[in-house]
Amino acid sequence: MRTFAILSGLVAVCSALPVSSSGCTSELLCDSSTTPLDPRSDVCLAEMCADGSQAAALKRDTSTPSKASVYRDLSNSERLARGIPLKRPVLRKRGTGTGALYPKRSPSPTYTVKGHLLVRNANDGTTLGYASNVSFGNGYYYKPDIADALALSITLDVGSTSGTQLNVAQLNAPNVFPYFGLAQGRDSTSNDISTGSFNYLYFGGTDETPAGSTPQEIDNQAASSLRVARSSESAIWAIDILSGTAVPTWINSDGAAATTQLFTQSNGLYAGGDRDQFAAKYPSPVTPITFTWVSSA
Repeated sequence: MRTFAILSGLVAVCSALPVSSSGCTSELLCDSSTTPLDPRSDVCLAEMCADGSQAAALKRDTSTPSKASVYRDLSNSERLARGIPLKRPVLRKRGTGTGALYPKRSPSPTYTVKGHLLVRNANDGTTLGYASNVSFGNGYYYKPDIADALALSITLDVGSTSGTQLNVAQLNAPNVFPYFGLAQGRDSTSNDISTGSFNYLYFGGTDETPAGSTPQEIDNQAASSLRVARSSESAIWAIDILSGTAVPTWINSDGAAATTQLFTQSNGLYAGGDRDQFAAKYPSPVTPITFTWVSSA
């Protein structure tokens, strides 16, 4: 019943979009990897459109799992036999539990702040809703009701009200990934974003990456949903809890910080280097957005 409800929701979303003779034109509802291109245009057909077709979506479920997921459970002896890198050692906290994969950048005392990310239209400042814990598989939607908001937390040095290259922890996520970050888009031709390229990123759950890291092929929400390896980054956030400024910055594969534009299409949350190029590939309406940190109890 849960699967039927999800599929029904996708059909409802698609029904609300303008549908041309070539099918849906939203990235969220379009899968060029499993659905043939319309011979009359370069617009790919929808995964789930107004006719309720499910063939492409069902085909995705039988595709090859991501390398990160396949390798995660292998022992070091099995990894040696296959010629792949050994597992990195896991840092342990004193007592029980597993520590963070990477050491903290500073030995200073820290404190934790909880909050949500408010989503606004960047053109006129109107409030659209909140980054939500409602997933479309590869990433998250925004939703108007705070009851659906993704509960988040950040860790700051004592005496500071802001930080850069922060990890944002997910507290009520619908998946197992600890952090709210960015992951390579399904149709992106590489893990870099730039002006002149339609390449894009999903906002979603991810495992941890070091501050300033280039894209890492680790476990993340997009890779798990698509069942193919997708790169992601977690320590991307510059947040000021007093002003509410919350800005993510993607690091390209050459180590350079990319101009990271934020936008939404079909209520999905995206980032990229060229919003106009994304819209040219997926012509459904694209709205530029900003995030604002709203602290909570």
